[in-house]
Amino acid sequence: MGGHLVDMTRDRKDGGARKGHRARGRRADTTPVGLFEQATFLTIDLDVRSSWSLAPLATVWPWAQQPQRVVGRSIHWLILRPRRIVKTAEAAARLLLAEIETLSPIARRCWDKASKRTFDIGVQAGMGHRPLEEVRLTPETLSRIASIGARLQVTVYPPLPDEAAQRENR
Repeated sequence: MGGHLVDMTRDRKDGGARKGHRARGRRADTTPVGLFEQATFLTIDLDVRSSWSLAPLATVWPWAQQPQRVVGRSIHWLILRPRRIVKTAEAAARLLLAEIETLSPIARRCWDKASKRTFDIGVQAGMGHRPLEEVRLTPETLSRIASIGARLQVTVYPPLPDEAAQRENR
């Protein structure tokens, strides 16, 4: 039975959702994926944290995740992702930068007061034999990230176990 790639999420110990990754199975061309799959770019999470309320940002970004949100309490942590699926880190970064660069003055003050503004590039590690060289940002994009007071981080998730190997170990 030929499968297809499906977006999945997993919980992280920090309370946030693991970046969308591809479920293991078989591609339409019947190439097995799993243990020997190449590393791949997932997405960029924009991680915003503040001791001040992030409510103005939550208002303009209602699709943002609010990890560890307690109803009735101020919002102090948001995770924003690009609103559409992108294939490159450059495209993801540009979409997120556009969201910040078009903020209203009130939301921009909230952004400026945040203690943490991180563009977190997510990579799913693989066991393939080729290096992952496609995660690149242009000097212009790096300059734009710096100009808004944000930093860059790379998170590499461990390879997902191969389904066949899991069945053998049962």
